Amino acid sequence: MKKFTLISVLAVAALAMLSVSCINRDYDTEDAKVTVDVPVNKTSELPPQTFLGMDDNQAVTPDDNGDLHYGSASETVTSTAEPGQPVSFESDLKVDMTDAPDVIKKSSGGVLTDPAVKLNIANPSSTPMYFSGKLSVDGSTPVLLPSVEIPAEKVVDLLFTPDISSPAEPADLFAPLPADLKSLLEKGMDQGMVLSDVTLTPKEGAKTSGMIKKADAPSQYSVSCQFVSPLSFVSGSVINISQTFSDLGFDLDKYVTGKLEFDVKFSGTNFLPFEVDLNAVSEQSNLTGKLSQKIPAAQGPEGTPFEALFVVKTLSTKTIINDVKLNIELKAMKTPSVLNIKEPFIITAESVKVIK
Repeated sequence: MKKFTLISVLAVAALAMLSVSCINRDYDTEDAKVTVDVPVNKTSELPPQTFLGMDDNQAVTPDDNGDLHYGSASETVTSTAEPGQPVSFESDLKVDMTDAPDVIKKSSGGVLTDPAVKLNIANPSSTPMYFSGKLSVDGSTPVLLPSVEIPAEKVVDLLFTPDISSPAEPADLFAPLPADLKSLLEKGMDQGMVLSDVTLTPKEGAKTSGMIKKADAPSQYSVSCQFVSPLSFVSGSVINISQTFSDLGFDLDKYVTGKLEFDVKFSGTNFLPFEVDLNAVSEQSNLTGKLSQKIPAAQGPEGTPFEALFVVKTLSTKTIINDVKLNIELKAMKTPSVLNIKEPFIITAESVKVIK
């Protein structure tokens, strides 16, 4: 009886081991996914300068209404001339745009509504002078600017603008910006622009020595050039910029580590007149991430509330989530779509669902 019992027990154990072996072949229990929801509840209220990475750019300033404007100037060049004689400026005026914010770069894809060129011209003589010059954008063929009369004994701001009847920037004098220059400037610049062949020609022609007043000694004339534009965009244009989770004020590395997938549940209110989309692709970290749905633009001063999931898959154990570049797409939903300091992007990371 004992012998039979022992044999039976051994047989049952063998069958059990065989069954487990079959189960492990069909379904690897170590690959089973376990879902963990971790509360975060971290809110970031991001004004446009922060959301779009312009906090440290001194060339971006708000006007009295809070609308953001950009301005980048050349150095001032000078030239001395005898009274009544034409004035030539040997040096070109270069406006460097390499440090401009991404939203205004040609590479970002946005289309500006009111790009303009502002000149500051000093005419110390007693004779009005006619300005002339050529402008090149990002190495393009120089375009002749319209000739404009500069008053005698004045320092003036002269604005070449797409719309003289409703200029977007203040100035003393206004002139039309040539259409081919507008089509270049509205796309932004990656390198900059160059004002060349600048001359000031007396309105009354050259004076004879007998006509020269005692006060009309040789005078020093000056010119500087500036690219100016409100951060205002044409409907349908899409701006592409890069930020990180750290830039947006979130520390997700506290919640996610190792080989895993995770979803971040976001909610918030969008006060910007732009539809917002996020995605991430990091070849170094073997990571992809995508927003489950686009965040709608604000429909009014009260903003538009939203909820969305950011779905991330990563196969790298060394991934630092906070430093992964997020590709942010902003689509202008009206003309003009203006960036205003009073219109933030408020986003809350409610929770992280970790799928191990």
